[in-house]
Amino acid sequence: MDTTQEVGTSSDRCYLVSRDQLALVWGRIDELLQQHPAGLTEFYEPEDIFQQVMMDSSYEVWVVVEQGCIVAASIWCLARYPKKSVYSCYWLGGTGLRKHYHHTMETLLSYCKACHIDELAFNGRKGWALLLAPWDFKLSVRLTKDVRMKWRH
Repeated sequence: MDTTQEVGTSSDRCYLVSRDQLALVWGRIDELLQQHPAGLTEFYEPEDIFQQVMMDSSYEVWVVVEQGCIVAASIWCLARYPKKSVYSCYWLGGTGLRKHYHHTMETLLSYCKACHIDELAFNGRKGWALLLAPWDFKLSVRLTKDVRMKWRH
């Protein structure tokens, strides 16, 4: 999957970043990680994320480019199980997400179909369910407990 997917007009493009090109754009992705830290940066430093994406081919990075600048990025992981394959978004950040989400979602769906991926998954707030409603996403709940803290009754 080290190919580059390009879709859109000259001012609005969605790209799958190849491993060969990742180091060239990582500086901007790092900036976006710092600006929109929810999710991954709770567990990792941006350099750790970069190393993971470079070493593990199941991770991929997508960017949205507007007028020659990366305005949004996302990090995905593909897991193939015996009965299903799942492409999960681990992090998404940038500006103009509402402007680009429809185009980007269509690109991701096309990519998943081409790669025989069964399911696209997002973790996040309930508000994403409204944004993704046109594509029939199902809302699921992920509950977490910080076990380092004492239990309270």
